Amino acid sequence: MGAGPELSEPAEEFRINARHICPAILSLLTTGLLSYPIYHSKLEIEPITIFEESPGGAALNAVYFIAILAGSATALYLLLKYGFSKLVKYSMRLAVALVSLFASDWSVGLFLQALWPSAEPDKAIIALPIAAALVYGSLRGGEPIKAASIAVLGAMIGTFLGSSIPLLTSIALLLALAVYDMVAVFRGPIGKIAEISPLEEFPGATLTYRGVTIGMGDLVFYSMLAGGAMVNFGPLHYLLSSLGLIAGLWAGLRALNRRSIFPGLPLAILSGLSMIGVLEILRALLST
Repeated sequence: MGAGPELSEPAEEFRINARHICPAILSLLTTGLLSYPIYHSKLEIEPITIFEESPGGAALNAVYFIAILAGSATALYLLLKYGFSKLVKYSMRLAVALVSLFASDWSVGLFLQALWPSAEPDKAIIALPIAAALVYGSLRGGEPIKAASIAVLGAMIGTFLGSSIPLLTSIALLLALAVYDMVAVFRGPIGKIAEISPLEEFPGATLTYRGVTIGMGDLVFYSMLAGGAMVNFGPLHYLLSSLGLIAGLWAGLRALNRRSIFPGLPLAILSGLSMIGVLEILRALLST
């Protein structure tokens, strides 16, 4: 959603506690609800990648995506630096509206196709109210409603990515995102944006819950990993990868007791992917 992933807390002294992971838990639970019908019904989802699914193609797909993300974050930083903050905020509101419409339409269509494959109901009747609720909740709701709306929207987008990006490319992209996030927060545009403008001022791109600001990008990519685990492997991989994500997120949040900003992706993604790797190794050992 433009600003990219990050974790940050306000300047005043307080301690991180378990309640700060509630938005991520809600997002991952929503991801499970959305991705299970794809796994169970074996729906064929059209891939959105450009290059073929091979080691080289997966690397190129990851580079392409990271380049778009880095370019968007850099453009955002330059707009803010040169005084176009209102343009940025209005653009983000528009982006939230458009993404909510797309995500709601895709998610409703997914459920209807999985549950009633032969029926052709008008999904707009269901999707439009959901999109309207997400937009209002993300932009105008109080803190709990805003956090819940952004968490659900992040899950919808992440599930779409997790089911539309082939496995090899997903792994390459998630690992690349973990590296990019560290660079962007500590040396790149995200850290610079945080220096010139409070991150919680960007509606839809971030959510602030109990004093901690979490980037929409964090929730999207957590859900991408967990949703991809469900679609490609099954419920057990989804469950354990989600636990790994939460453990990594918790470790990142704990770092906010010593820093004012910390990248939200590296620890969570590495923990989530490690859980999938351990399960696959155990399965291979047990099958021999």
